[in-house]
Amino acid sequence: MRLLPADPRTRRIVVAILAVYIVYALAFIYRTSFLIDGTRYFSLFDDAMVSMRYARNFAHGAGLVWNPGGERIEGFTNPLWVLYMAGLHLLPVAAAKISLLVQLTSLALLALNTLVTARLAEYLSGGSRVSTVAAALLTAFYYPLNNWALQGMEVGALVLIVGVAAWLAVRSFDDPLVSPWLYPLLGLGTFVRPDAIVPYLTILGVSVIADRPKRRQHLKLGLTVLLVALGTQTAARWAYYGGLLPNTYYLKMSGYPAGLRIARGALVTTQTALRVLIGLVLVIPALAFLPRDRRSGLLAALVLAQVAYSVYVGGDAWEWARGANRYLVVAAPLGFALLAAGLGRFAVGVPIRQRVALGLACLSVLTVNAANDSNGWRTWTLLDPPLHVTDNATKVRLAVALRPMLKPDATVAVVWAGAEPYFLNRTAIDLLGKSDSVIAREPMHRPGPGDDPASFFWPGHLKYEYAYSIGRLRPDLVLELWRDSLRLKPWLQIRYREMRVANQSIYVSRDAHPFR
Repeated sequence: MRLLPADPRTRRIVVAILAVYIVYALAFIYRTSFLIDGTRYFSLFDDAMVSMRYARNFAHGAGLVWNPGGERIEGFTNPLWVLYMAGLHLLPVAAAKISLLVQLTSLALLALNTLVTARLAEYLSGGSRVSTVAAALLTAFYYPLNNWALQGMEVGALVLIVGVAAWLAVRSFDDPLVSPWLYPLLGLGTFVRPDAIVPYLTILGVSVIADRPKRRQHLKLGLTVLLVALGTQTAARWAYYGGLLPNTYYLKMSGYPAGLRIARGALVTTQTALRVLIGLVLVIPALAFLPRDRRSGLLAALVLAQVAYSVYVGGDAWEWARGANRYLVVAAPLGFALLAAGLGRFAVGVPIRQRVALGLACLSVLTVNAANDSNGWRTWTLLDPPLHVTDNATKVRLAVALRPMLKPDATVAVVWAGAEPYFLNRTAIDLLGKSDSVIAREPMHRPGPGDDPASFFWPGHLKYEYAYSIGRLRPDLVLELWRDSLRLKPWLQIRYREMRVANQSIYVSRDAHPFR
């Protein structure tokens, strides 16, 4: 696959955009770091740090577990990304810096994805410079995509896989044979995240319908690879963890009315879609210039499939941040490619239209990012830190302060199940159940008085049972609490005493002696 545009002038512009993007992404990564006692720490988004804990344990011979020597629980949904992280932990890199390697990996993946998206737009528009440049700009500087990927989530790998697969699929429409790489690549995506089955089935379904001469090829290759990929994962999961589905599936998808979950998903996904449409309002009419063909239809189907999936799962836990969630950003570059192709076809052969189209594309880069949240300009320009970075720094400071104080066999209960356990490196109890099979199979807490049932659902954050996690498991320390903390505090004061460490309140068992 040729990544750079064929036209020399267009190629120079795209390379310049990529260079500016790399500088921006490096600044973003630096903005996520912080100093502790003179040492600069790099730490990922907390969910990614959960994966890092599994990865480090695996690299050090303790197995794919959250606690060395503890129960085998699959508290992650990104097996291939975890294995990659494990490989990084074999390198002689300090814990304070190893997250930087993950972030630089994501930067490289996003840079490649920018080229793939630009190439898609060029192909759809028949070689338009306007389309190629507009797609590169919109994709490279889309803040939600950068936020999730550069903070260490597997989004960077998944968006590149989906982008390349979309390219192979649209090219297969015009080739005599289905690309032999198409379905193996999509199968690989399901190892990055199992829900990559959504773009897999979308590409397979559209190809079977729209590519009649090669329908049997699509069915044979697509279904074979899918069965092998899912069968391999399921067999490995059953052999190692003794279950058919990850622990996170039960945590997020069971114990809550499906109707309320979907209603919340529809609400937050519609809100995000409206913000995106407002941000792109000046270029949305470009869709009228797109050809009504199967290539454009495939990309549109992939976008709509991710929207439907976001609705079905109830959205994400951080919808309050108002940027597109992890499911929607996977398809966002394909939507940008469609818009850019429409701009190019609008501007073809008319110089004044070309200048107008490029101006609208540049303006849309600003408006779509400003529309993400009330502080969109500040977060996009990195004047404000990215999502949860300030909180993350606070938790890492606590872990770094506590680690030399605690005995090796001390146990801690946490809500922040990633950064704190990773840097503290002690046996941990996950109060929200991501790595606790008992909590994950509990019913979710329901909306209380004053809560809106349609917006209450927070995937992965509605299962907690302190009578079990604290009362029965009896951690030596409780580092923080989730909801109902006021109700629980008097009970904590009976069995635990409050203590201040790194300017934070923690609770230490009156019966244990966890300190050195």
